Amino acid sequence: SPPEPGRWPEIQPELRAGGEASWQGEAPQVLGMWEGFQPELNLIQHQRIHTGERPYQCGECGKSFRQSSGLIQHQVIHTGVRPYKCGDCWKSFRDSSDLI
Repeated sequence: SPPEPGRWPEIQPELRAGGEASWQGEAPQVLGMWEGFQPELNLIQHQRIHTGERPYQCGECGKSFRQSSGLIQHQVIHTGVRPYKCGDCWKSFRDSSDLI
């Protein structure tokens, strides 16, 4: 559930800057909940989840992505290239996670 207005939610240790125990009470006025994100690129990429911004668009099919890496991975679909080969058989795959 969302925190009370004007209150700072408890944040998991891996998301906190400076290794502090937890934030509770009044919200810091720096960057709100974004204070723990370093560097700035991580913040921009994370904010796209909330804004819906998808600035990287495939020229082939028009599908768009929040990160350039998503577009690069997607474009393999259109090339037909299957660079990940199984070491035990003849099969090859577009994505390394398919080898598992």
